[in-house]
Amino acid sequence: MFLAVALLVAPLSSAAGNRLEEFPQLVLWAWERPEDLRFLAGRDTGVAFLAATVRLSRGETQVVRRRQPLLVDPATPLMAVMRVERVRGARVLLTAEQREAVVSTALRAARLPRVSAVQIDGDATLSERDFYRAALTELRGRLDQRLGLSFTALASWCAGDRWLEGVPVDETVPMLFQMGADAAAIRARAAAGRLAPECRAATGLATNEAFVRPSGRVYLFSPEPWTAGLYEAALGRISP
Repeated sequence: MFLAVALLVAPLSSAAGNRLEEFPQLVLWAWERPEDLRFLAGRDTGVAFLAATVRLSRGETQVVRRRQPLLVDPATPLMAVMRVERVRGARVLLTAEQREAVVSTALRAARLPRVSAVQIDGDATLSERDFYRAALTELRGRLDQRLGLSFTALASWCAGDRWLEGVPVDETVPMLFQMGADAAAIRARAAAGRLAPECRAATGLATNEAFVRPSGRVYLFSPEPWTAGLYEAALGRISP
């Protein structure tokens, strides 16, 4: 089974051209661990859950689907996240077959119950950027036009290294955490509203790091399982 999720099936309502307009402006990332997010019932908050990981190694591809349970209220909007990563130390060939594996895995995640958007998460190196651009372009063309397409971005890509300009996604999410030595400078740039235009529709923050004033939709990452208390504390930091 691709994913065991405690939810009910509901119809999609997003329209092409406005694919993420109705998705909540606050979203919790639910990574590969048991998560019980039923406390979000009645709250205008979505869940972006890791559905699968595609691991690239030389000319080979391994698809690892979610193994941990995810409990959500039937009314909570869902976004399926697919992580793309290289096997550590491997020289990746980035073949057409690997690109097809990325696209087809994302399409399969998009068909999970009540999913209204797909998010691709990957740390593209300089040599991998053409591969990511091609995969995202192909995915957008083959994805149900009612479904939104989101892409997470390293903060540096939004602070001068603008290779994502023109990529056919509905939003790019700069991850303003785990930024290394440039963290302070990038946070200042983000707080001043000076990130690249393609990176202003959403913001990714982590509960265990400093927050900046977010732009657009807010995605929250927690290094520990979500609880109602952790959620309320994070909410207070966003809207004091």
